[in-house]
Amino acid sequence: SSPLKNRTGTGPAGSICGNGGVPASGRSLEGLLGAEFVYRKALIFTLIVGVLTLQWALWGGKSNIVDLIYLQQTLASLETKNVSLRHRNDQLHADINEIKSRLEAIEARARKELGLILPGETYYQTVLPEGSVSRIPTD
Repeated sequence: SSPLKNRTGTGPAGSICGNGGVPASGRSLEGLLGAEFVYRKALIFTLIVGVLTLQWALWGGKSNIVDLIYLQQTLASLETKNVSLRHRNDQLHADINEIKSRLEAIEARARKELGLILPGETYYQTVLPEGSVSRIPTD
């Protein structure tokens, strides 16, 4: 029954209001329950739309979770690379300090990398037959 029909006092017989099914507010219980049902449906619909919107933002929007995972992997890769570069940089600093402080270090490096032969020294080169392995360390 419609709310207008209930306001005229022709509510259902045996209602708990005692005045023909019309409560003191002028609206029937059926009208109140129907309005409450509509409000609940609207609230549930609004909550579902809100949750779906948040899920879309989480998975597909700007700065989503997929981008976060990709950035975390990239960060881990870059941190690993940074550690190896930091180790190499420390090694170069140690070499620089050694060269600045010791003349023998400069000479050893020149012999190894540039083939330095000082005056009065004789250079000998040993040629091994093919397939043989040298037992002299090369570093």
